[in-house]
Amino acid sequence: MGFAVVPAVSMLTPLLAIPIMSRNYGLSGFTAFAIGQSVGSTASVIVALGWPVLGPTWAARAPANKRSALYRASMSSRLVLFLVAVPVSTLIAASLAHAYPEVAAINAAGFTAYGLSAAWYFVGLGDSKSLTVNESVVRLVATGLSCIALAIRLPLAFYPLLLLLAWLVSTILNARTTKTPAFPVSRTSFSDAFRQVKDQRASSWSRLTNSAYFSGGLSVYSLTAGRAAVTSFAAFDRVQKSAVNAGVFFPQALAGWVAAPALAAERHRRMRLTVALDAAFATLFFFAIWLSLPLVSTYLFGRSHALSPVGMVLCALSAALIIFSRSVRLHVFVPLGRERFAAHAISVMSCLGLIGLALAGRLLGTTWAFVVIVASETLLLAVLGLRLLVGKRELTAGLEEAKI
Repeated sequence: MGFAVVPAVSMLTPLLAIPIMSRNYGLSGFTAFAIGQSVGSTASVIVALGWPVLGPTWAARAPANKRSALYRASMSSRLVLFLVAVPVSTLIAASLAHAYPEVAAINAAGFTAYGLSAAWYFVGLGDSKSLTVNESVVRLVATGLSCIALAIRLPLAFYPLLLLLAWLVSTILNARTTKTPAFPVSRTSFSDAFRQVKDQRASSWSRLTNSAYFSGGLSVYSLTAGRAAVTSFAAFDRVQKSAVNAGVFFPQALAGWVAAPALAAERHRRMRLTVALDAAFATLFFFAIWLSLPLVSTYLFGRSHALSPVGMVLCALSAALIIFSRSVRLHVFVPLGRERFAAHAISVMSCLGLIGLALAGRLLGTTWAFVVIVASETLLLAVLGLRLLVGKRELTAGLEEAKI
């Protein structure tokens, strides 16, 4: 039940702010905010490296007296990468925004800070309370204050500034919980960051290309599409991303259990069970998003940016497929020690998806952009499934080899 608070906050925070933002600052203000989020979310992957994928397993396996050192080593290198990434992300976001470039820039900095999240650590330990208090509640409070600022028509930049402040508070709270320094940068941090980039390059590269496609897809689409098309895609892209950010915590909450020490037969049973649960959850997730999308989109953006019925189905289906493919990677390929194959498959899919989004922006439209996302995610699941079927004996042997 504790982890259920996290997706609830992930869904609630944009629902609180978007209608006020769209009404008081126009869709141009919302689009600038969305572009900043798109660029910043991609930059956050550079900051996070492979910790969100590999970290829960490492935290679950680590002895109790080694966990603080694990978190400190992660935070030290990620802070260095944050200092490198944040000026680049802010400049890119400001250059892409047609209006409110300062909002896009500040928001990009705030979302780049997502790479400093301790979610992977708390998920690995099954500590939902710390994750909820340190990050979700802080974010909800910041969003509530932001809504007040937007409602009384303070400058739009107040919203991303408060979100950036929220991540500073979360970082300090996470340090207190893990009994580590909040900003553990030292003379060895740069060399440690370089070593972690090298060690986690396969996972990091796949997350970077996938984030460039998933989170940065709006930025790519905006390079080739007209302003009206960008505004329409930004609206539904934001709804889809909010849904995925909420839904992804279901498989993440199970990651520590799958990776916990057990005999090979028990690990195999856990994997089969979690994949079945993932498929059931993704199916329910699709219907929930599809049925609620007309009401949610009208509430958030009004009737002027309605998506076709086919487009709404594709938007919901793309979100469900993203959830399921990431779940299979997290619950099967990572515990088996076959993360490299999944990483390469995701990288290829992401590159194809980015090309498809650029072509959709130039030649087609918003509905076809979601066709591209559905097609690429379906292709990824087919490749992962084929790998499991063809290499069943080898993968089963991986259960004996995996150091769980």
